[in-house]
Amino acid sequence: MRSLLLLGVALLASCSGEDDPMNAPPTGGGGGGGGGVVVSDAMASNSDAGATSATATLCLIEDLQSPTVCRTDLSLANILIEDLETGATATTDESGNFSIDVFEGTTKVKLKVGFADAAYKNAIVPIAVASQGDVPLFTEVTWTALLNANGAADPTASILAYATANGVTIEGIEMEPPSGTLVAPLYDGPGGPNDWISGGVTGPKGAALMLGVPIDSPNVSITIRPDSGLQTLADIPVLDGATTILVHETVQN
Repeated sequence: MRSLLLLGVALLASCSGEDDPMNAPPTGGGGGGGGGVVVSDAMASNSDAGATSATATLCLIEDLQSPTVCRTDLSLANILIEDLETGATATTDESGNFSIDVFEGTTKVKLKVGFADAAYKNAIVPIAVASQGDVPLFTEVTWTALLNANGAADPTASILAYATANGVTIEGIEMEPPSGTLVAPLYDGPGGPNDWISGGVTGPKGAALMLGVPIDSPNVSITIRPDSGLQTLADIPVLDGATTILVHETVQN
């Protein structure tokens, strides 16, 4: 199990087998070799700002309730990573490692992952620049299986959040989705990766899935209700057709 990426106080050799639900070979959306950082025009044009980098590793997950359990037997080479706000890009090496340029002084970056490869679900993952850890990624096959198992439609946008404190998942946390969300949150159930319960509170894995999140604004907020009182997580990016994955410290004691 790899470490979680913490967002401050707010947040594989290839295998064979046609029956393998993860055996959807990536097409290498980034192209052009592994691990190289490509600086976009948005980054290159701001010569006075200086630059640093955010370094992380993709984590290919099969269980959306367990974002740190990574499958490591498939190649993650040449997957395109993009900074949502500046347009800076990078591509991954064979193990999914990457380093992306950010402006000097930047403390967090909102990454677009999987957008250039049809095998993967479009995802936005905010991370802290100072952190070095895992960025979750999952396939469209995994996503479709979850939706079908729960009788859910593919939403415009969705948010996958985890109730954690000090790196430990927390059971019994209610999460209130952004205003205008179409359905009640789904929480991790006891029956495996595709067992999600509508309404209530987080289960043992602390996971909440919000479907049908409105996209009227590029950033939204969610409210969590721990014993210590209401807490708001703001500045959560959303895009049509994408899942925003919040892997961070959500509960402040």
